Amino acid sequence: MLRSILVQLRRLLRLRRDENKRDVSRYLSSFEMFETASDCESLCVRVCHFISRFCKSNIYGGPRRAFLAIKWFIQRGRRGWADCDTWSLDWYLDRWMPDALRYLKANKCGIPRETLEGLPTNDENGFCPTDEAFSIAEERWNSILDRMIAGFEAGRRMSGGLYNSELGPDLPWRRPAGVSADAWQKISTDRTVAISKLKKRDQELFNEGMALFVEYYRSLWD
Repeated sequence: MLRSILVQLRRLLRLRRDENKRDVSRYLSSFEMFETASDCESLCVRVCHFISRFCKSNIYGGPRRAFLAIKWFIQRGRRGWADCDTWSLDWYLDRWMPDALRYLKANKCGIPRETLEGLPTNDENGFCPTDEAFSIAEERWNSILDRMIAGFEAGRRMSGGLYNSELGPDLPWRRPAGVSADAWQKISTDRTVAISKLKKRDQELFNEGMALFVEYYRSLWD
């Protein structure tokens, strides 16, 4: 790919030096034809800029990215978090906490004692619930975990902010051809209102989930 770009760049530079501009089409393959050699100057600049960015990103930046990826992988293994995770700890937790809670829900061996409140037991101290009481308490705990999961997932959606998964692709920056100004204004307003409603919904889910997360923080063990 890089070699092909360099070939095209050489052809464009030769075009600029062609004072007679005779049969300039032989210098251009996939690029648009230009009226004069000076017309391609801006394109030459853009191509040079692209090559510079390509080299910095892939040739010079590649080893650095590989080093950082390995470094962060080791950091997470040794201490549970990487330096890059502190760039946005909320996003980092929102990303993996729902899966961790789902795993806890599917593989738990017990339930918090608080979920047994008001249920019949086989002893006076309430440490030995009946089978029916345990099933009810387990459903309570599963419901609590589900609301925690929903809270973290709501936080992740709010961090994204656009809600494309629910509302479809984001609107273009400019009004599409054939759409009147009034119609476009209504579409934009409706989109904004819909996003606001979804944010309000997610804020309520987030608040509920975080409140339960704090309340049962010391019960999040297998």
